[in-house]
Amino acid sequence: MEEVIDTSFFEKETEEEKKSQKTASISNDINGVYSFRQLGSLATFVEPINGESSIDVLIDIFTKDESIDVVPIEEYDRVVGFFDRNLFNKITSSAWKRFMAKEVISYVTKVSIVFYAHDYIEKIMDRVIDFNQKHGIQFFPVFSNRAFYGFFSLEDFLQRYLKIREQDMQKAKSVQQNLLPDPQCVEKLPFRTTIWNRMANEVGGDFYVAQPISDTKSVVACFDVSGKNIAAALITIAVGTFFKDTIKSSNPNLSPKAYTSLLDQYLCNVVPVGNF
Repeated sequence: MEEVIDTSFFEKETEEEKKSQKTASISNDINGVYSFRQLGSLATFVEPINGESSIDVLIDIFTKDESIDVVPIEEYDRVVGFFDRNLFNKITSSAWKRFMAKEVISYVTKVSIVFYAHDYIEKIMDRVIDFNQKHGIQFFPVFSNRAFYGFFSLEDFLQRYLKIREQDMQKAKSVQQNLLPDPQCVEKLPFRTTIWNRMANEVGGDFYVAQPISDTKSVVACFDVSGKNIAAALITIAVGTFFKDTIKSSNPNLSPKAYTSLLDQYLCNVVPVGNF
């Protein structure tokens, strides 16, 4: 008779080991899989607890680990809401409320909106703000496919959004400033020229050109696009592109009137009707 050895005892993982591996795996993902603009890079993972658990479970969690301020709450194996430390302090300070509803889920406002780790923060801004204003929700779950990936707070979300906007504005400023004339080029003009420029914001509608167009001719021009915003800055980039490329390839004997007419035609082609 062949002897059969049951190896399941040696292979079986404890629940704590599984949770530990799951947490480590998600932490690794959060640290590098998603870009700065995606929710996955903003998400924080805390092991969820079952909504049928008692307040005593939360007392144990919040008491033992002061670094935890939010605990995800599951219902039917899916995170549906959050229990934060402020709510915990409020409820546990009242013994009457504590005994009226012992299950954690009874205190949780369910979050019906779904966000994913691959979502881009700028694209979901309106949905997050709208849901917060309608329901007062401060914490939102993040999923990867159907699995709970982590959560983010409204405060962290807004801070990240502003940081992204700030980075974009700095890049736009760099592009716009790069289109302005090189100071050395201005010094080489056949006449003394002094130019000073300071935008009201990071980018704007102020722009100038100073460059030679032939051995005997140079062009010096300034522009002020209406508005002090991104749209105005984009028009200045179009103007800068025109002077960097079009004038160099044009007939240097053209009059200022002819150049102005060429610029007008160029802007009509690149700017949608009705924008300015």
